Amino acid sequence: MTDGLIGKETQYYKGDKILKSILDIYPEHFLIKYDFTERNFIEKLFTGKVENRSGIKSRIIELNTIFNGIKNVLQQRVL
Repeated sequence: MTDGLIGKETQYYKGDKILKSILDIYPEHFLIKYDFTERNFIEKLFTGKVENRSGIKSRIIELNTIFNGIKNVLQQRVL
């Protein structure tokens, strides 16, 4: 963690509400998907993916821009 967190978060949203988030951390490819919609299993099975709906926008956040490492944090405190 001295060089920061390497990976990305992809958010799918409509308006100001996030509907789905996918967190992918490298190099382990630790993948977490979270669906913020209140659909049950059957609804999710038959209504398809959130990201394929109309009006859905996405944004990608590079995790290194948020947490760039303990070494960098300590250097910033000294300066």
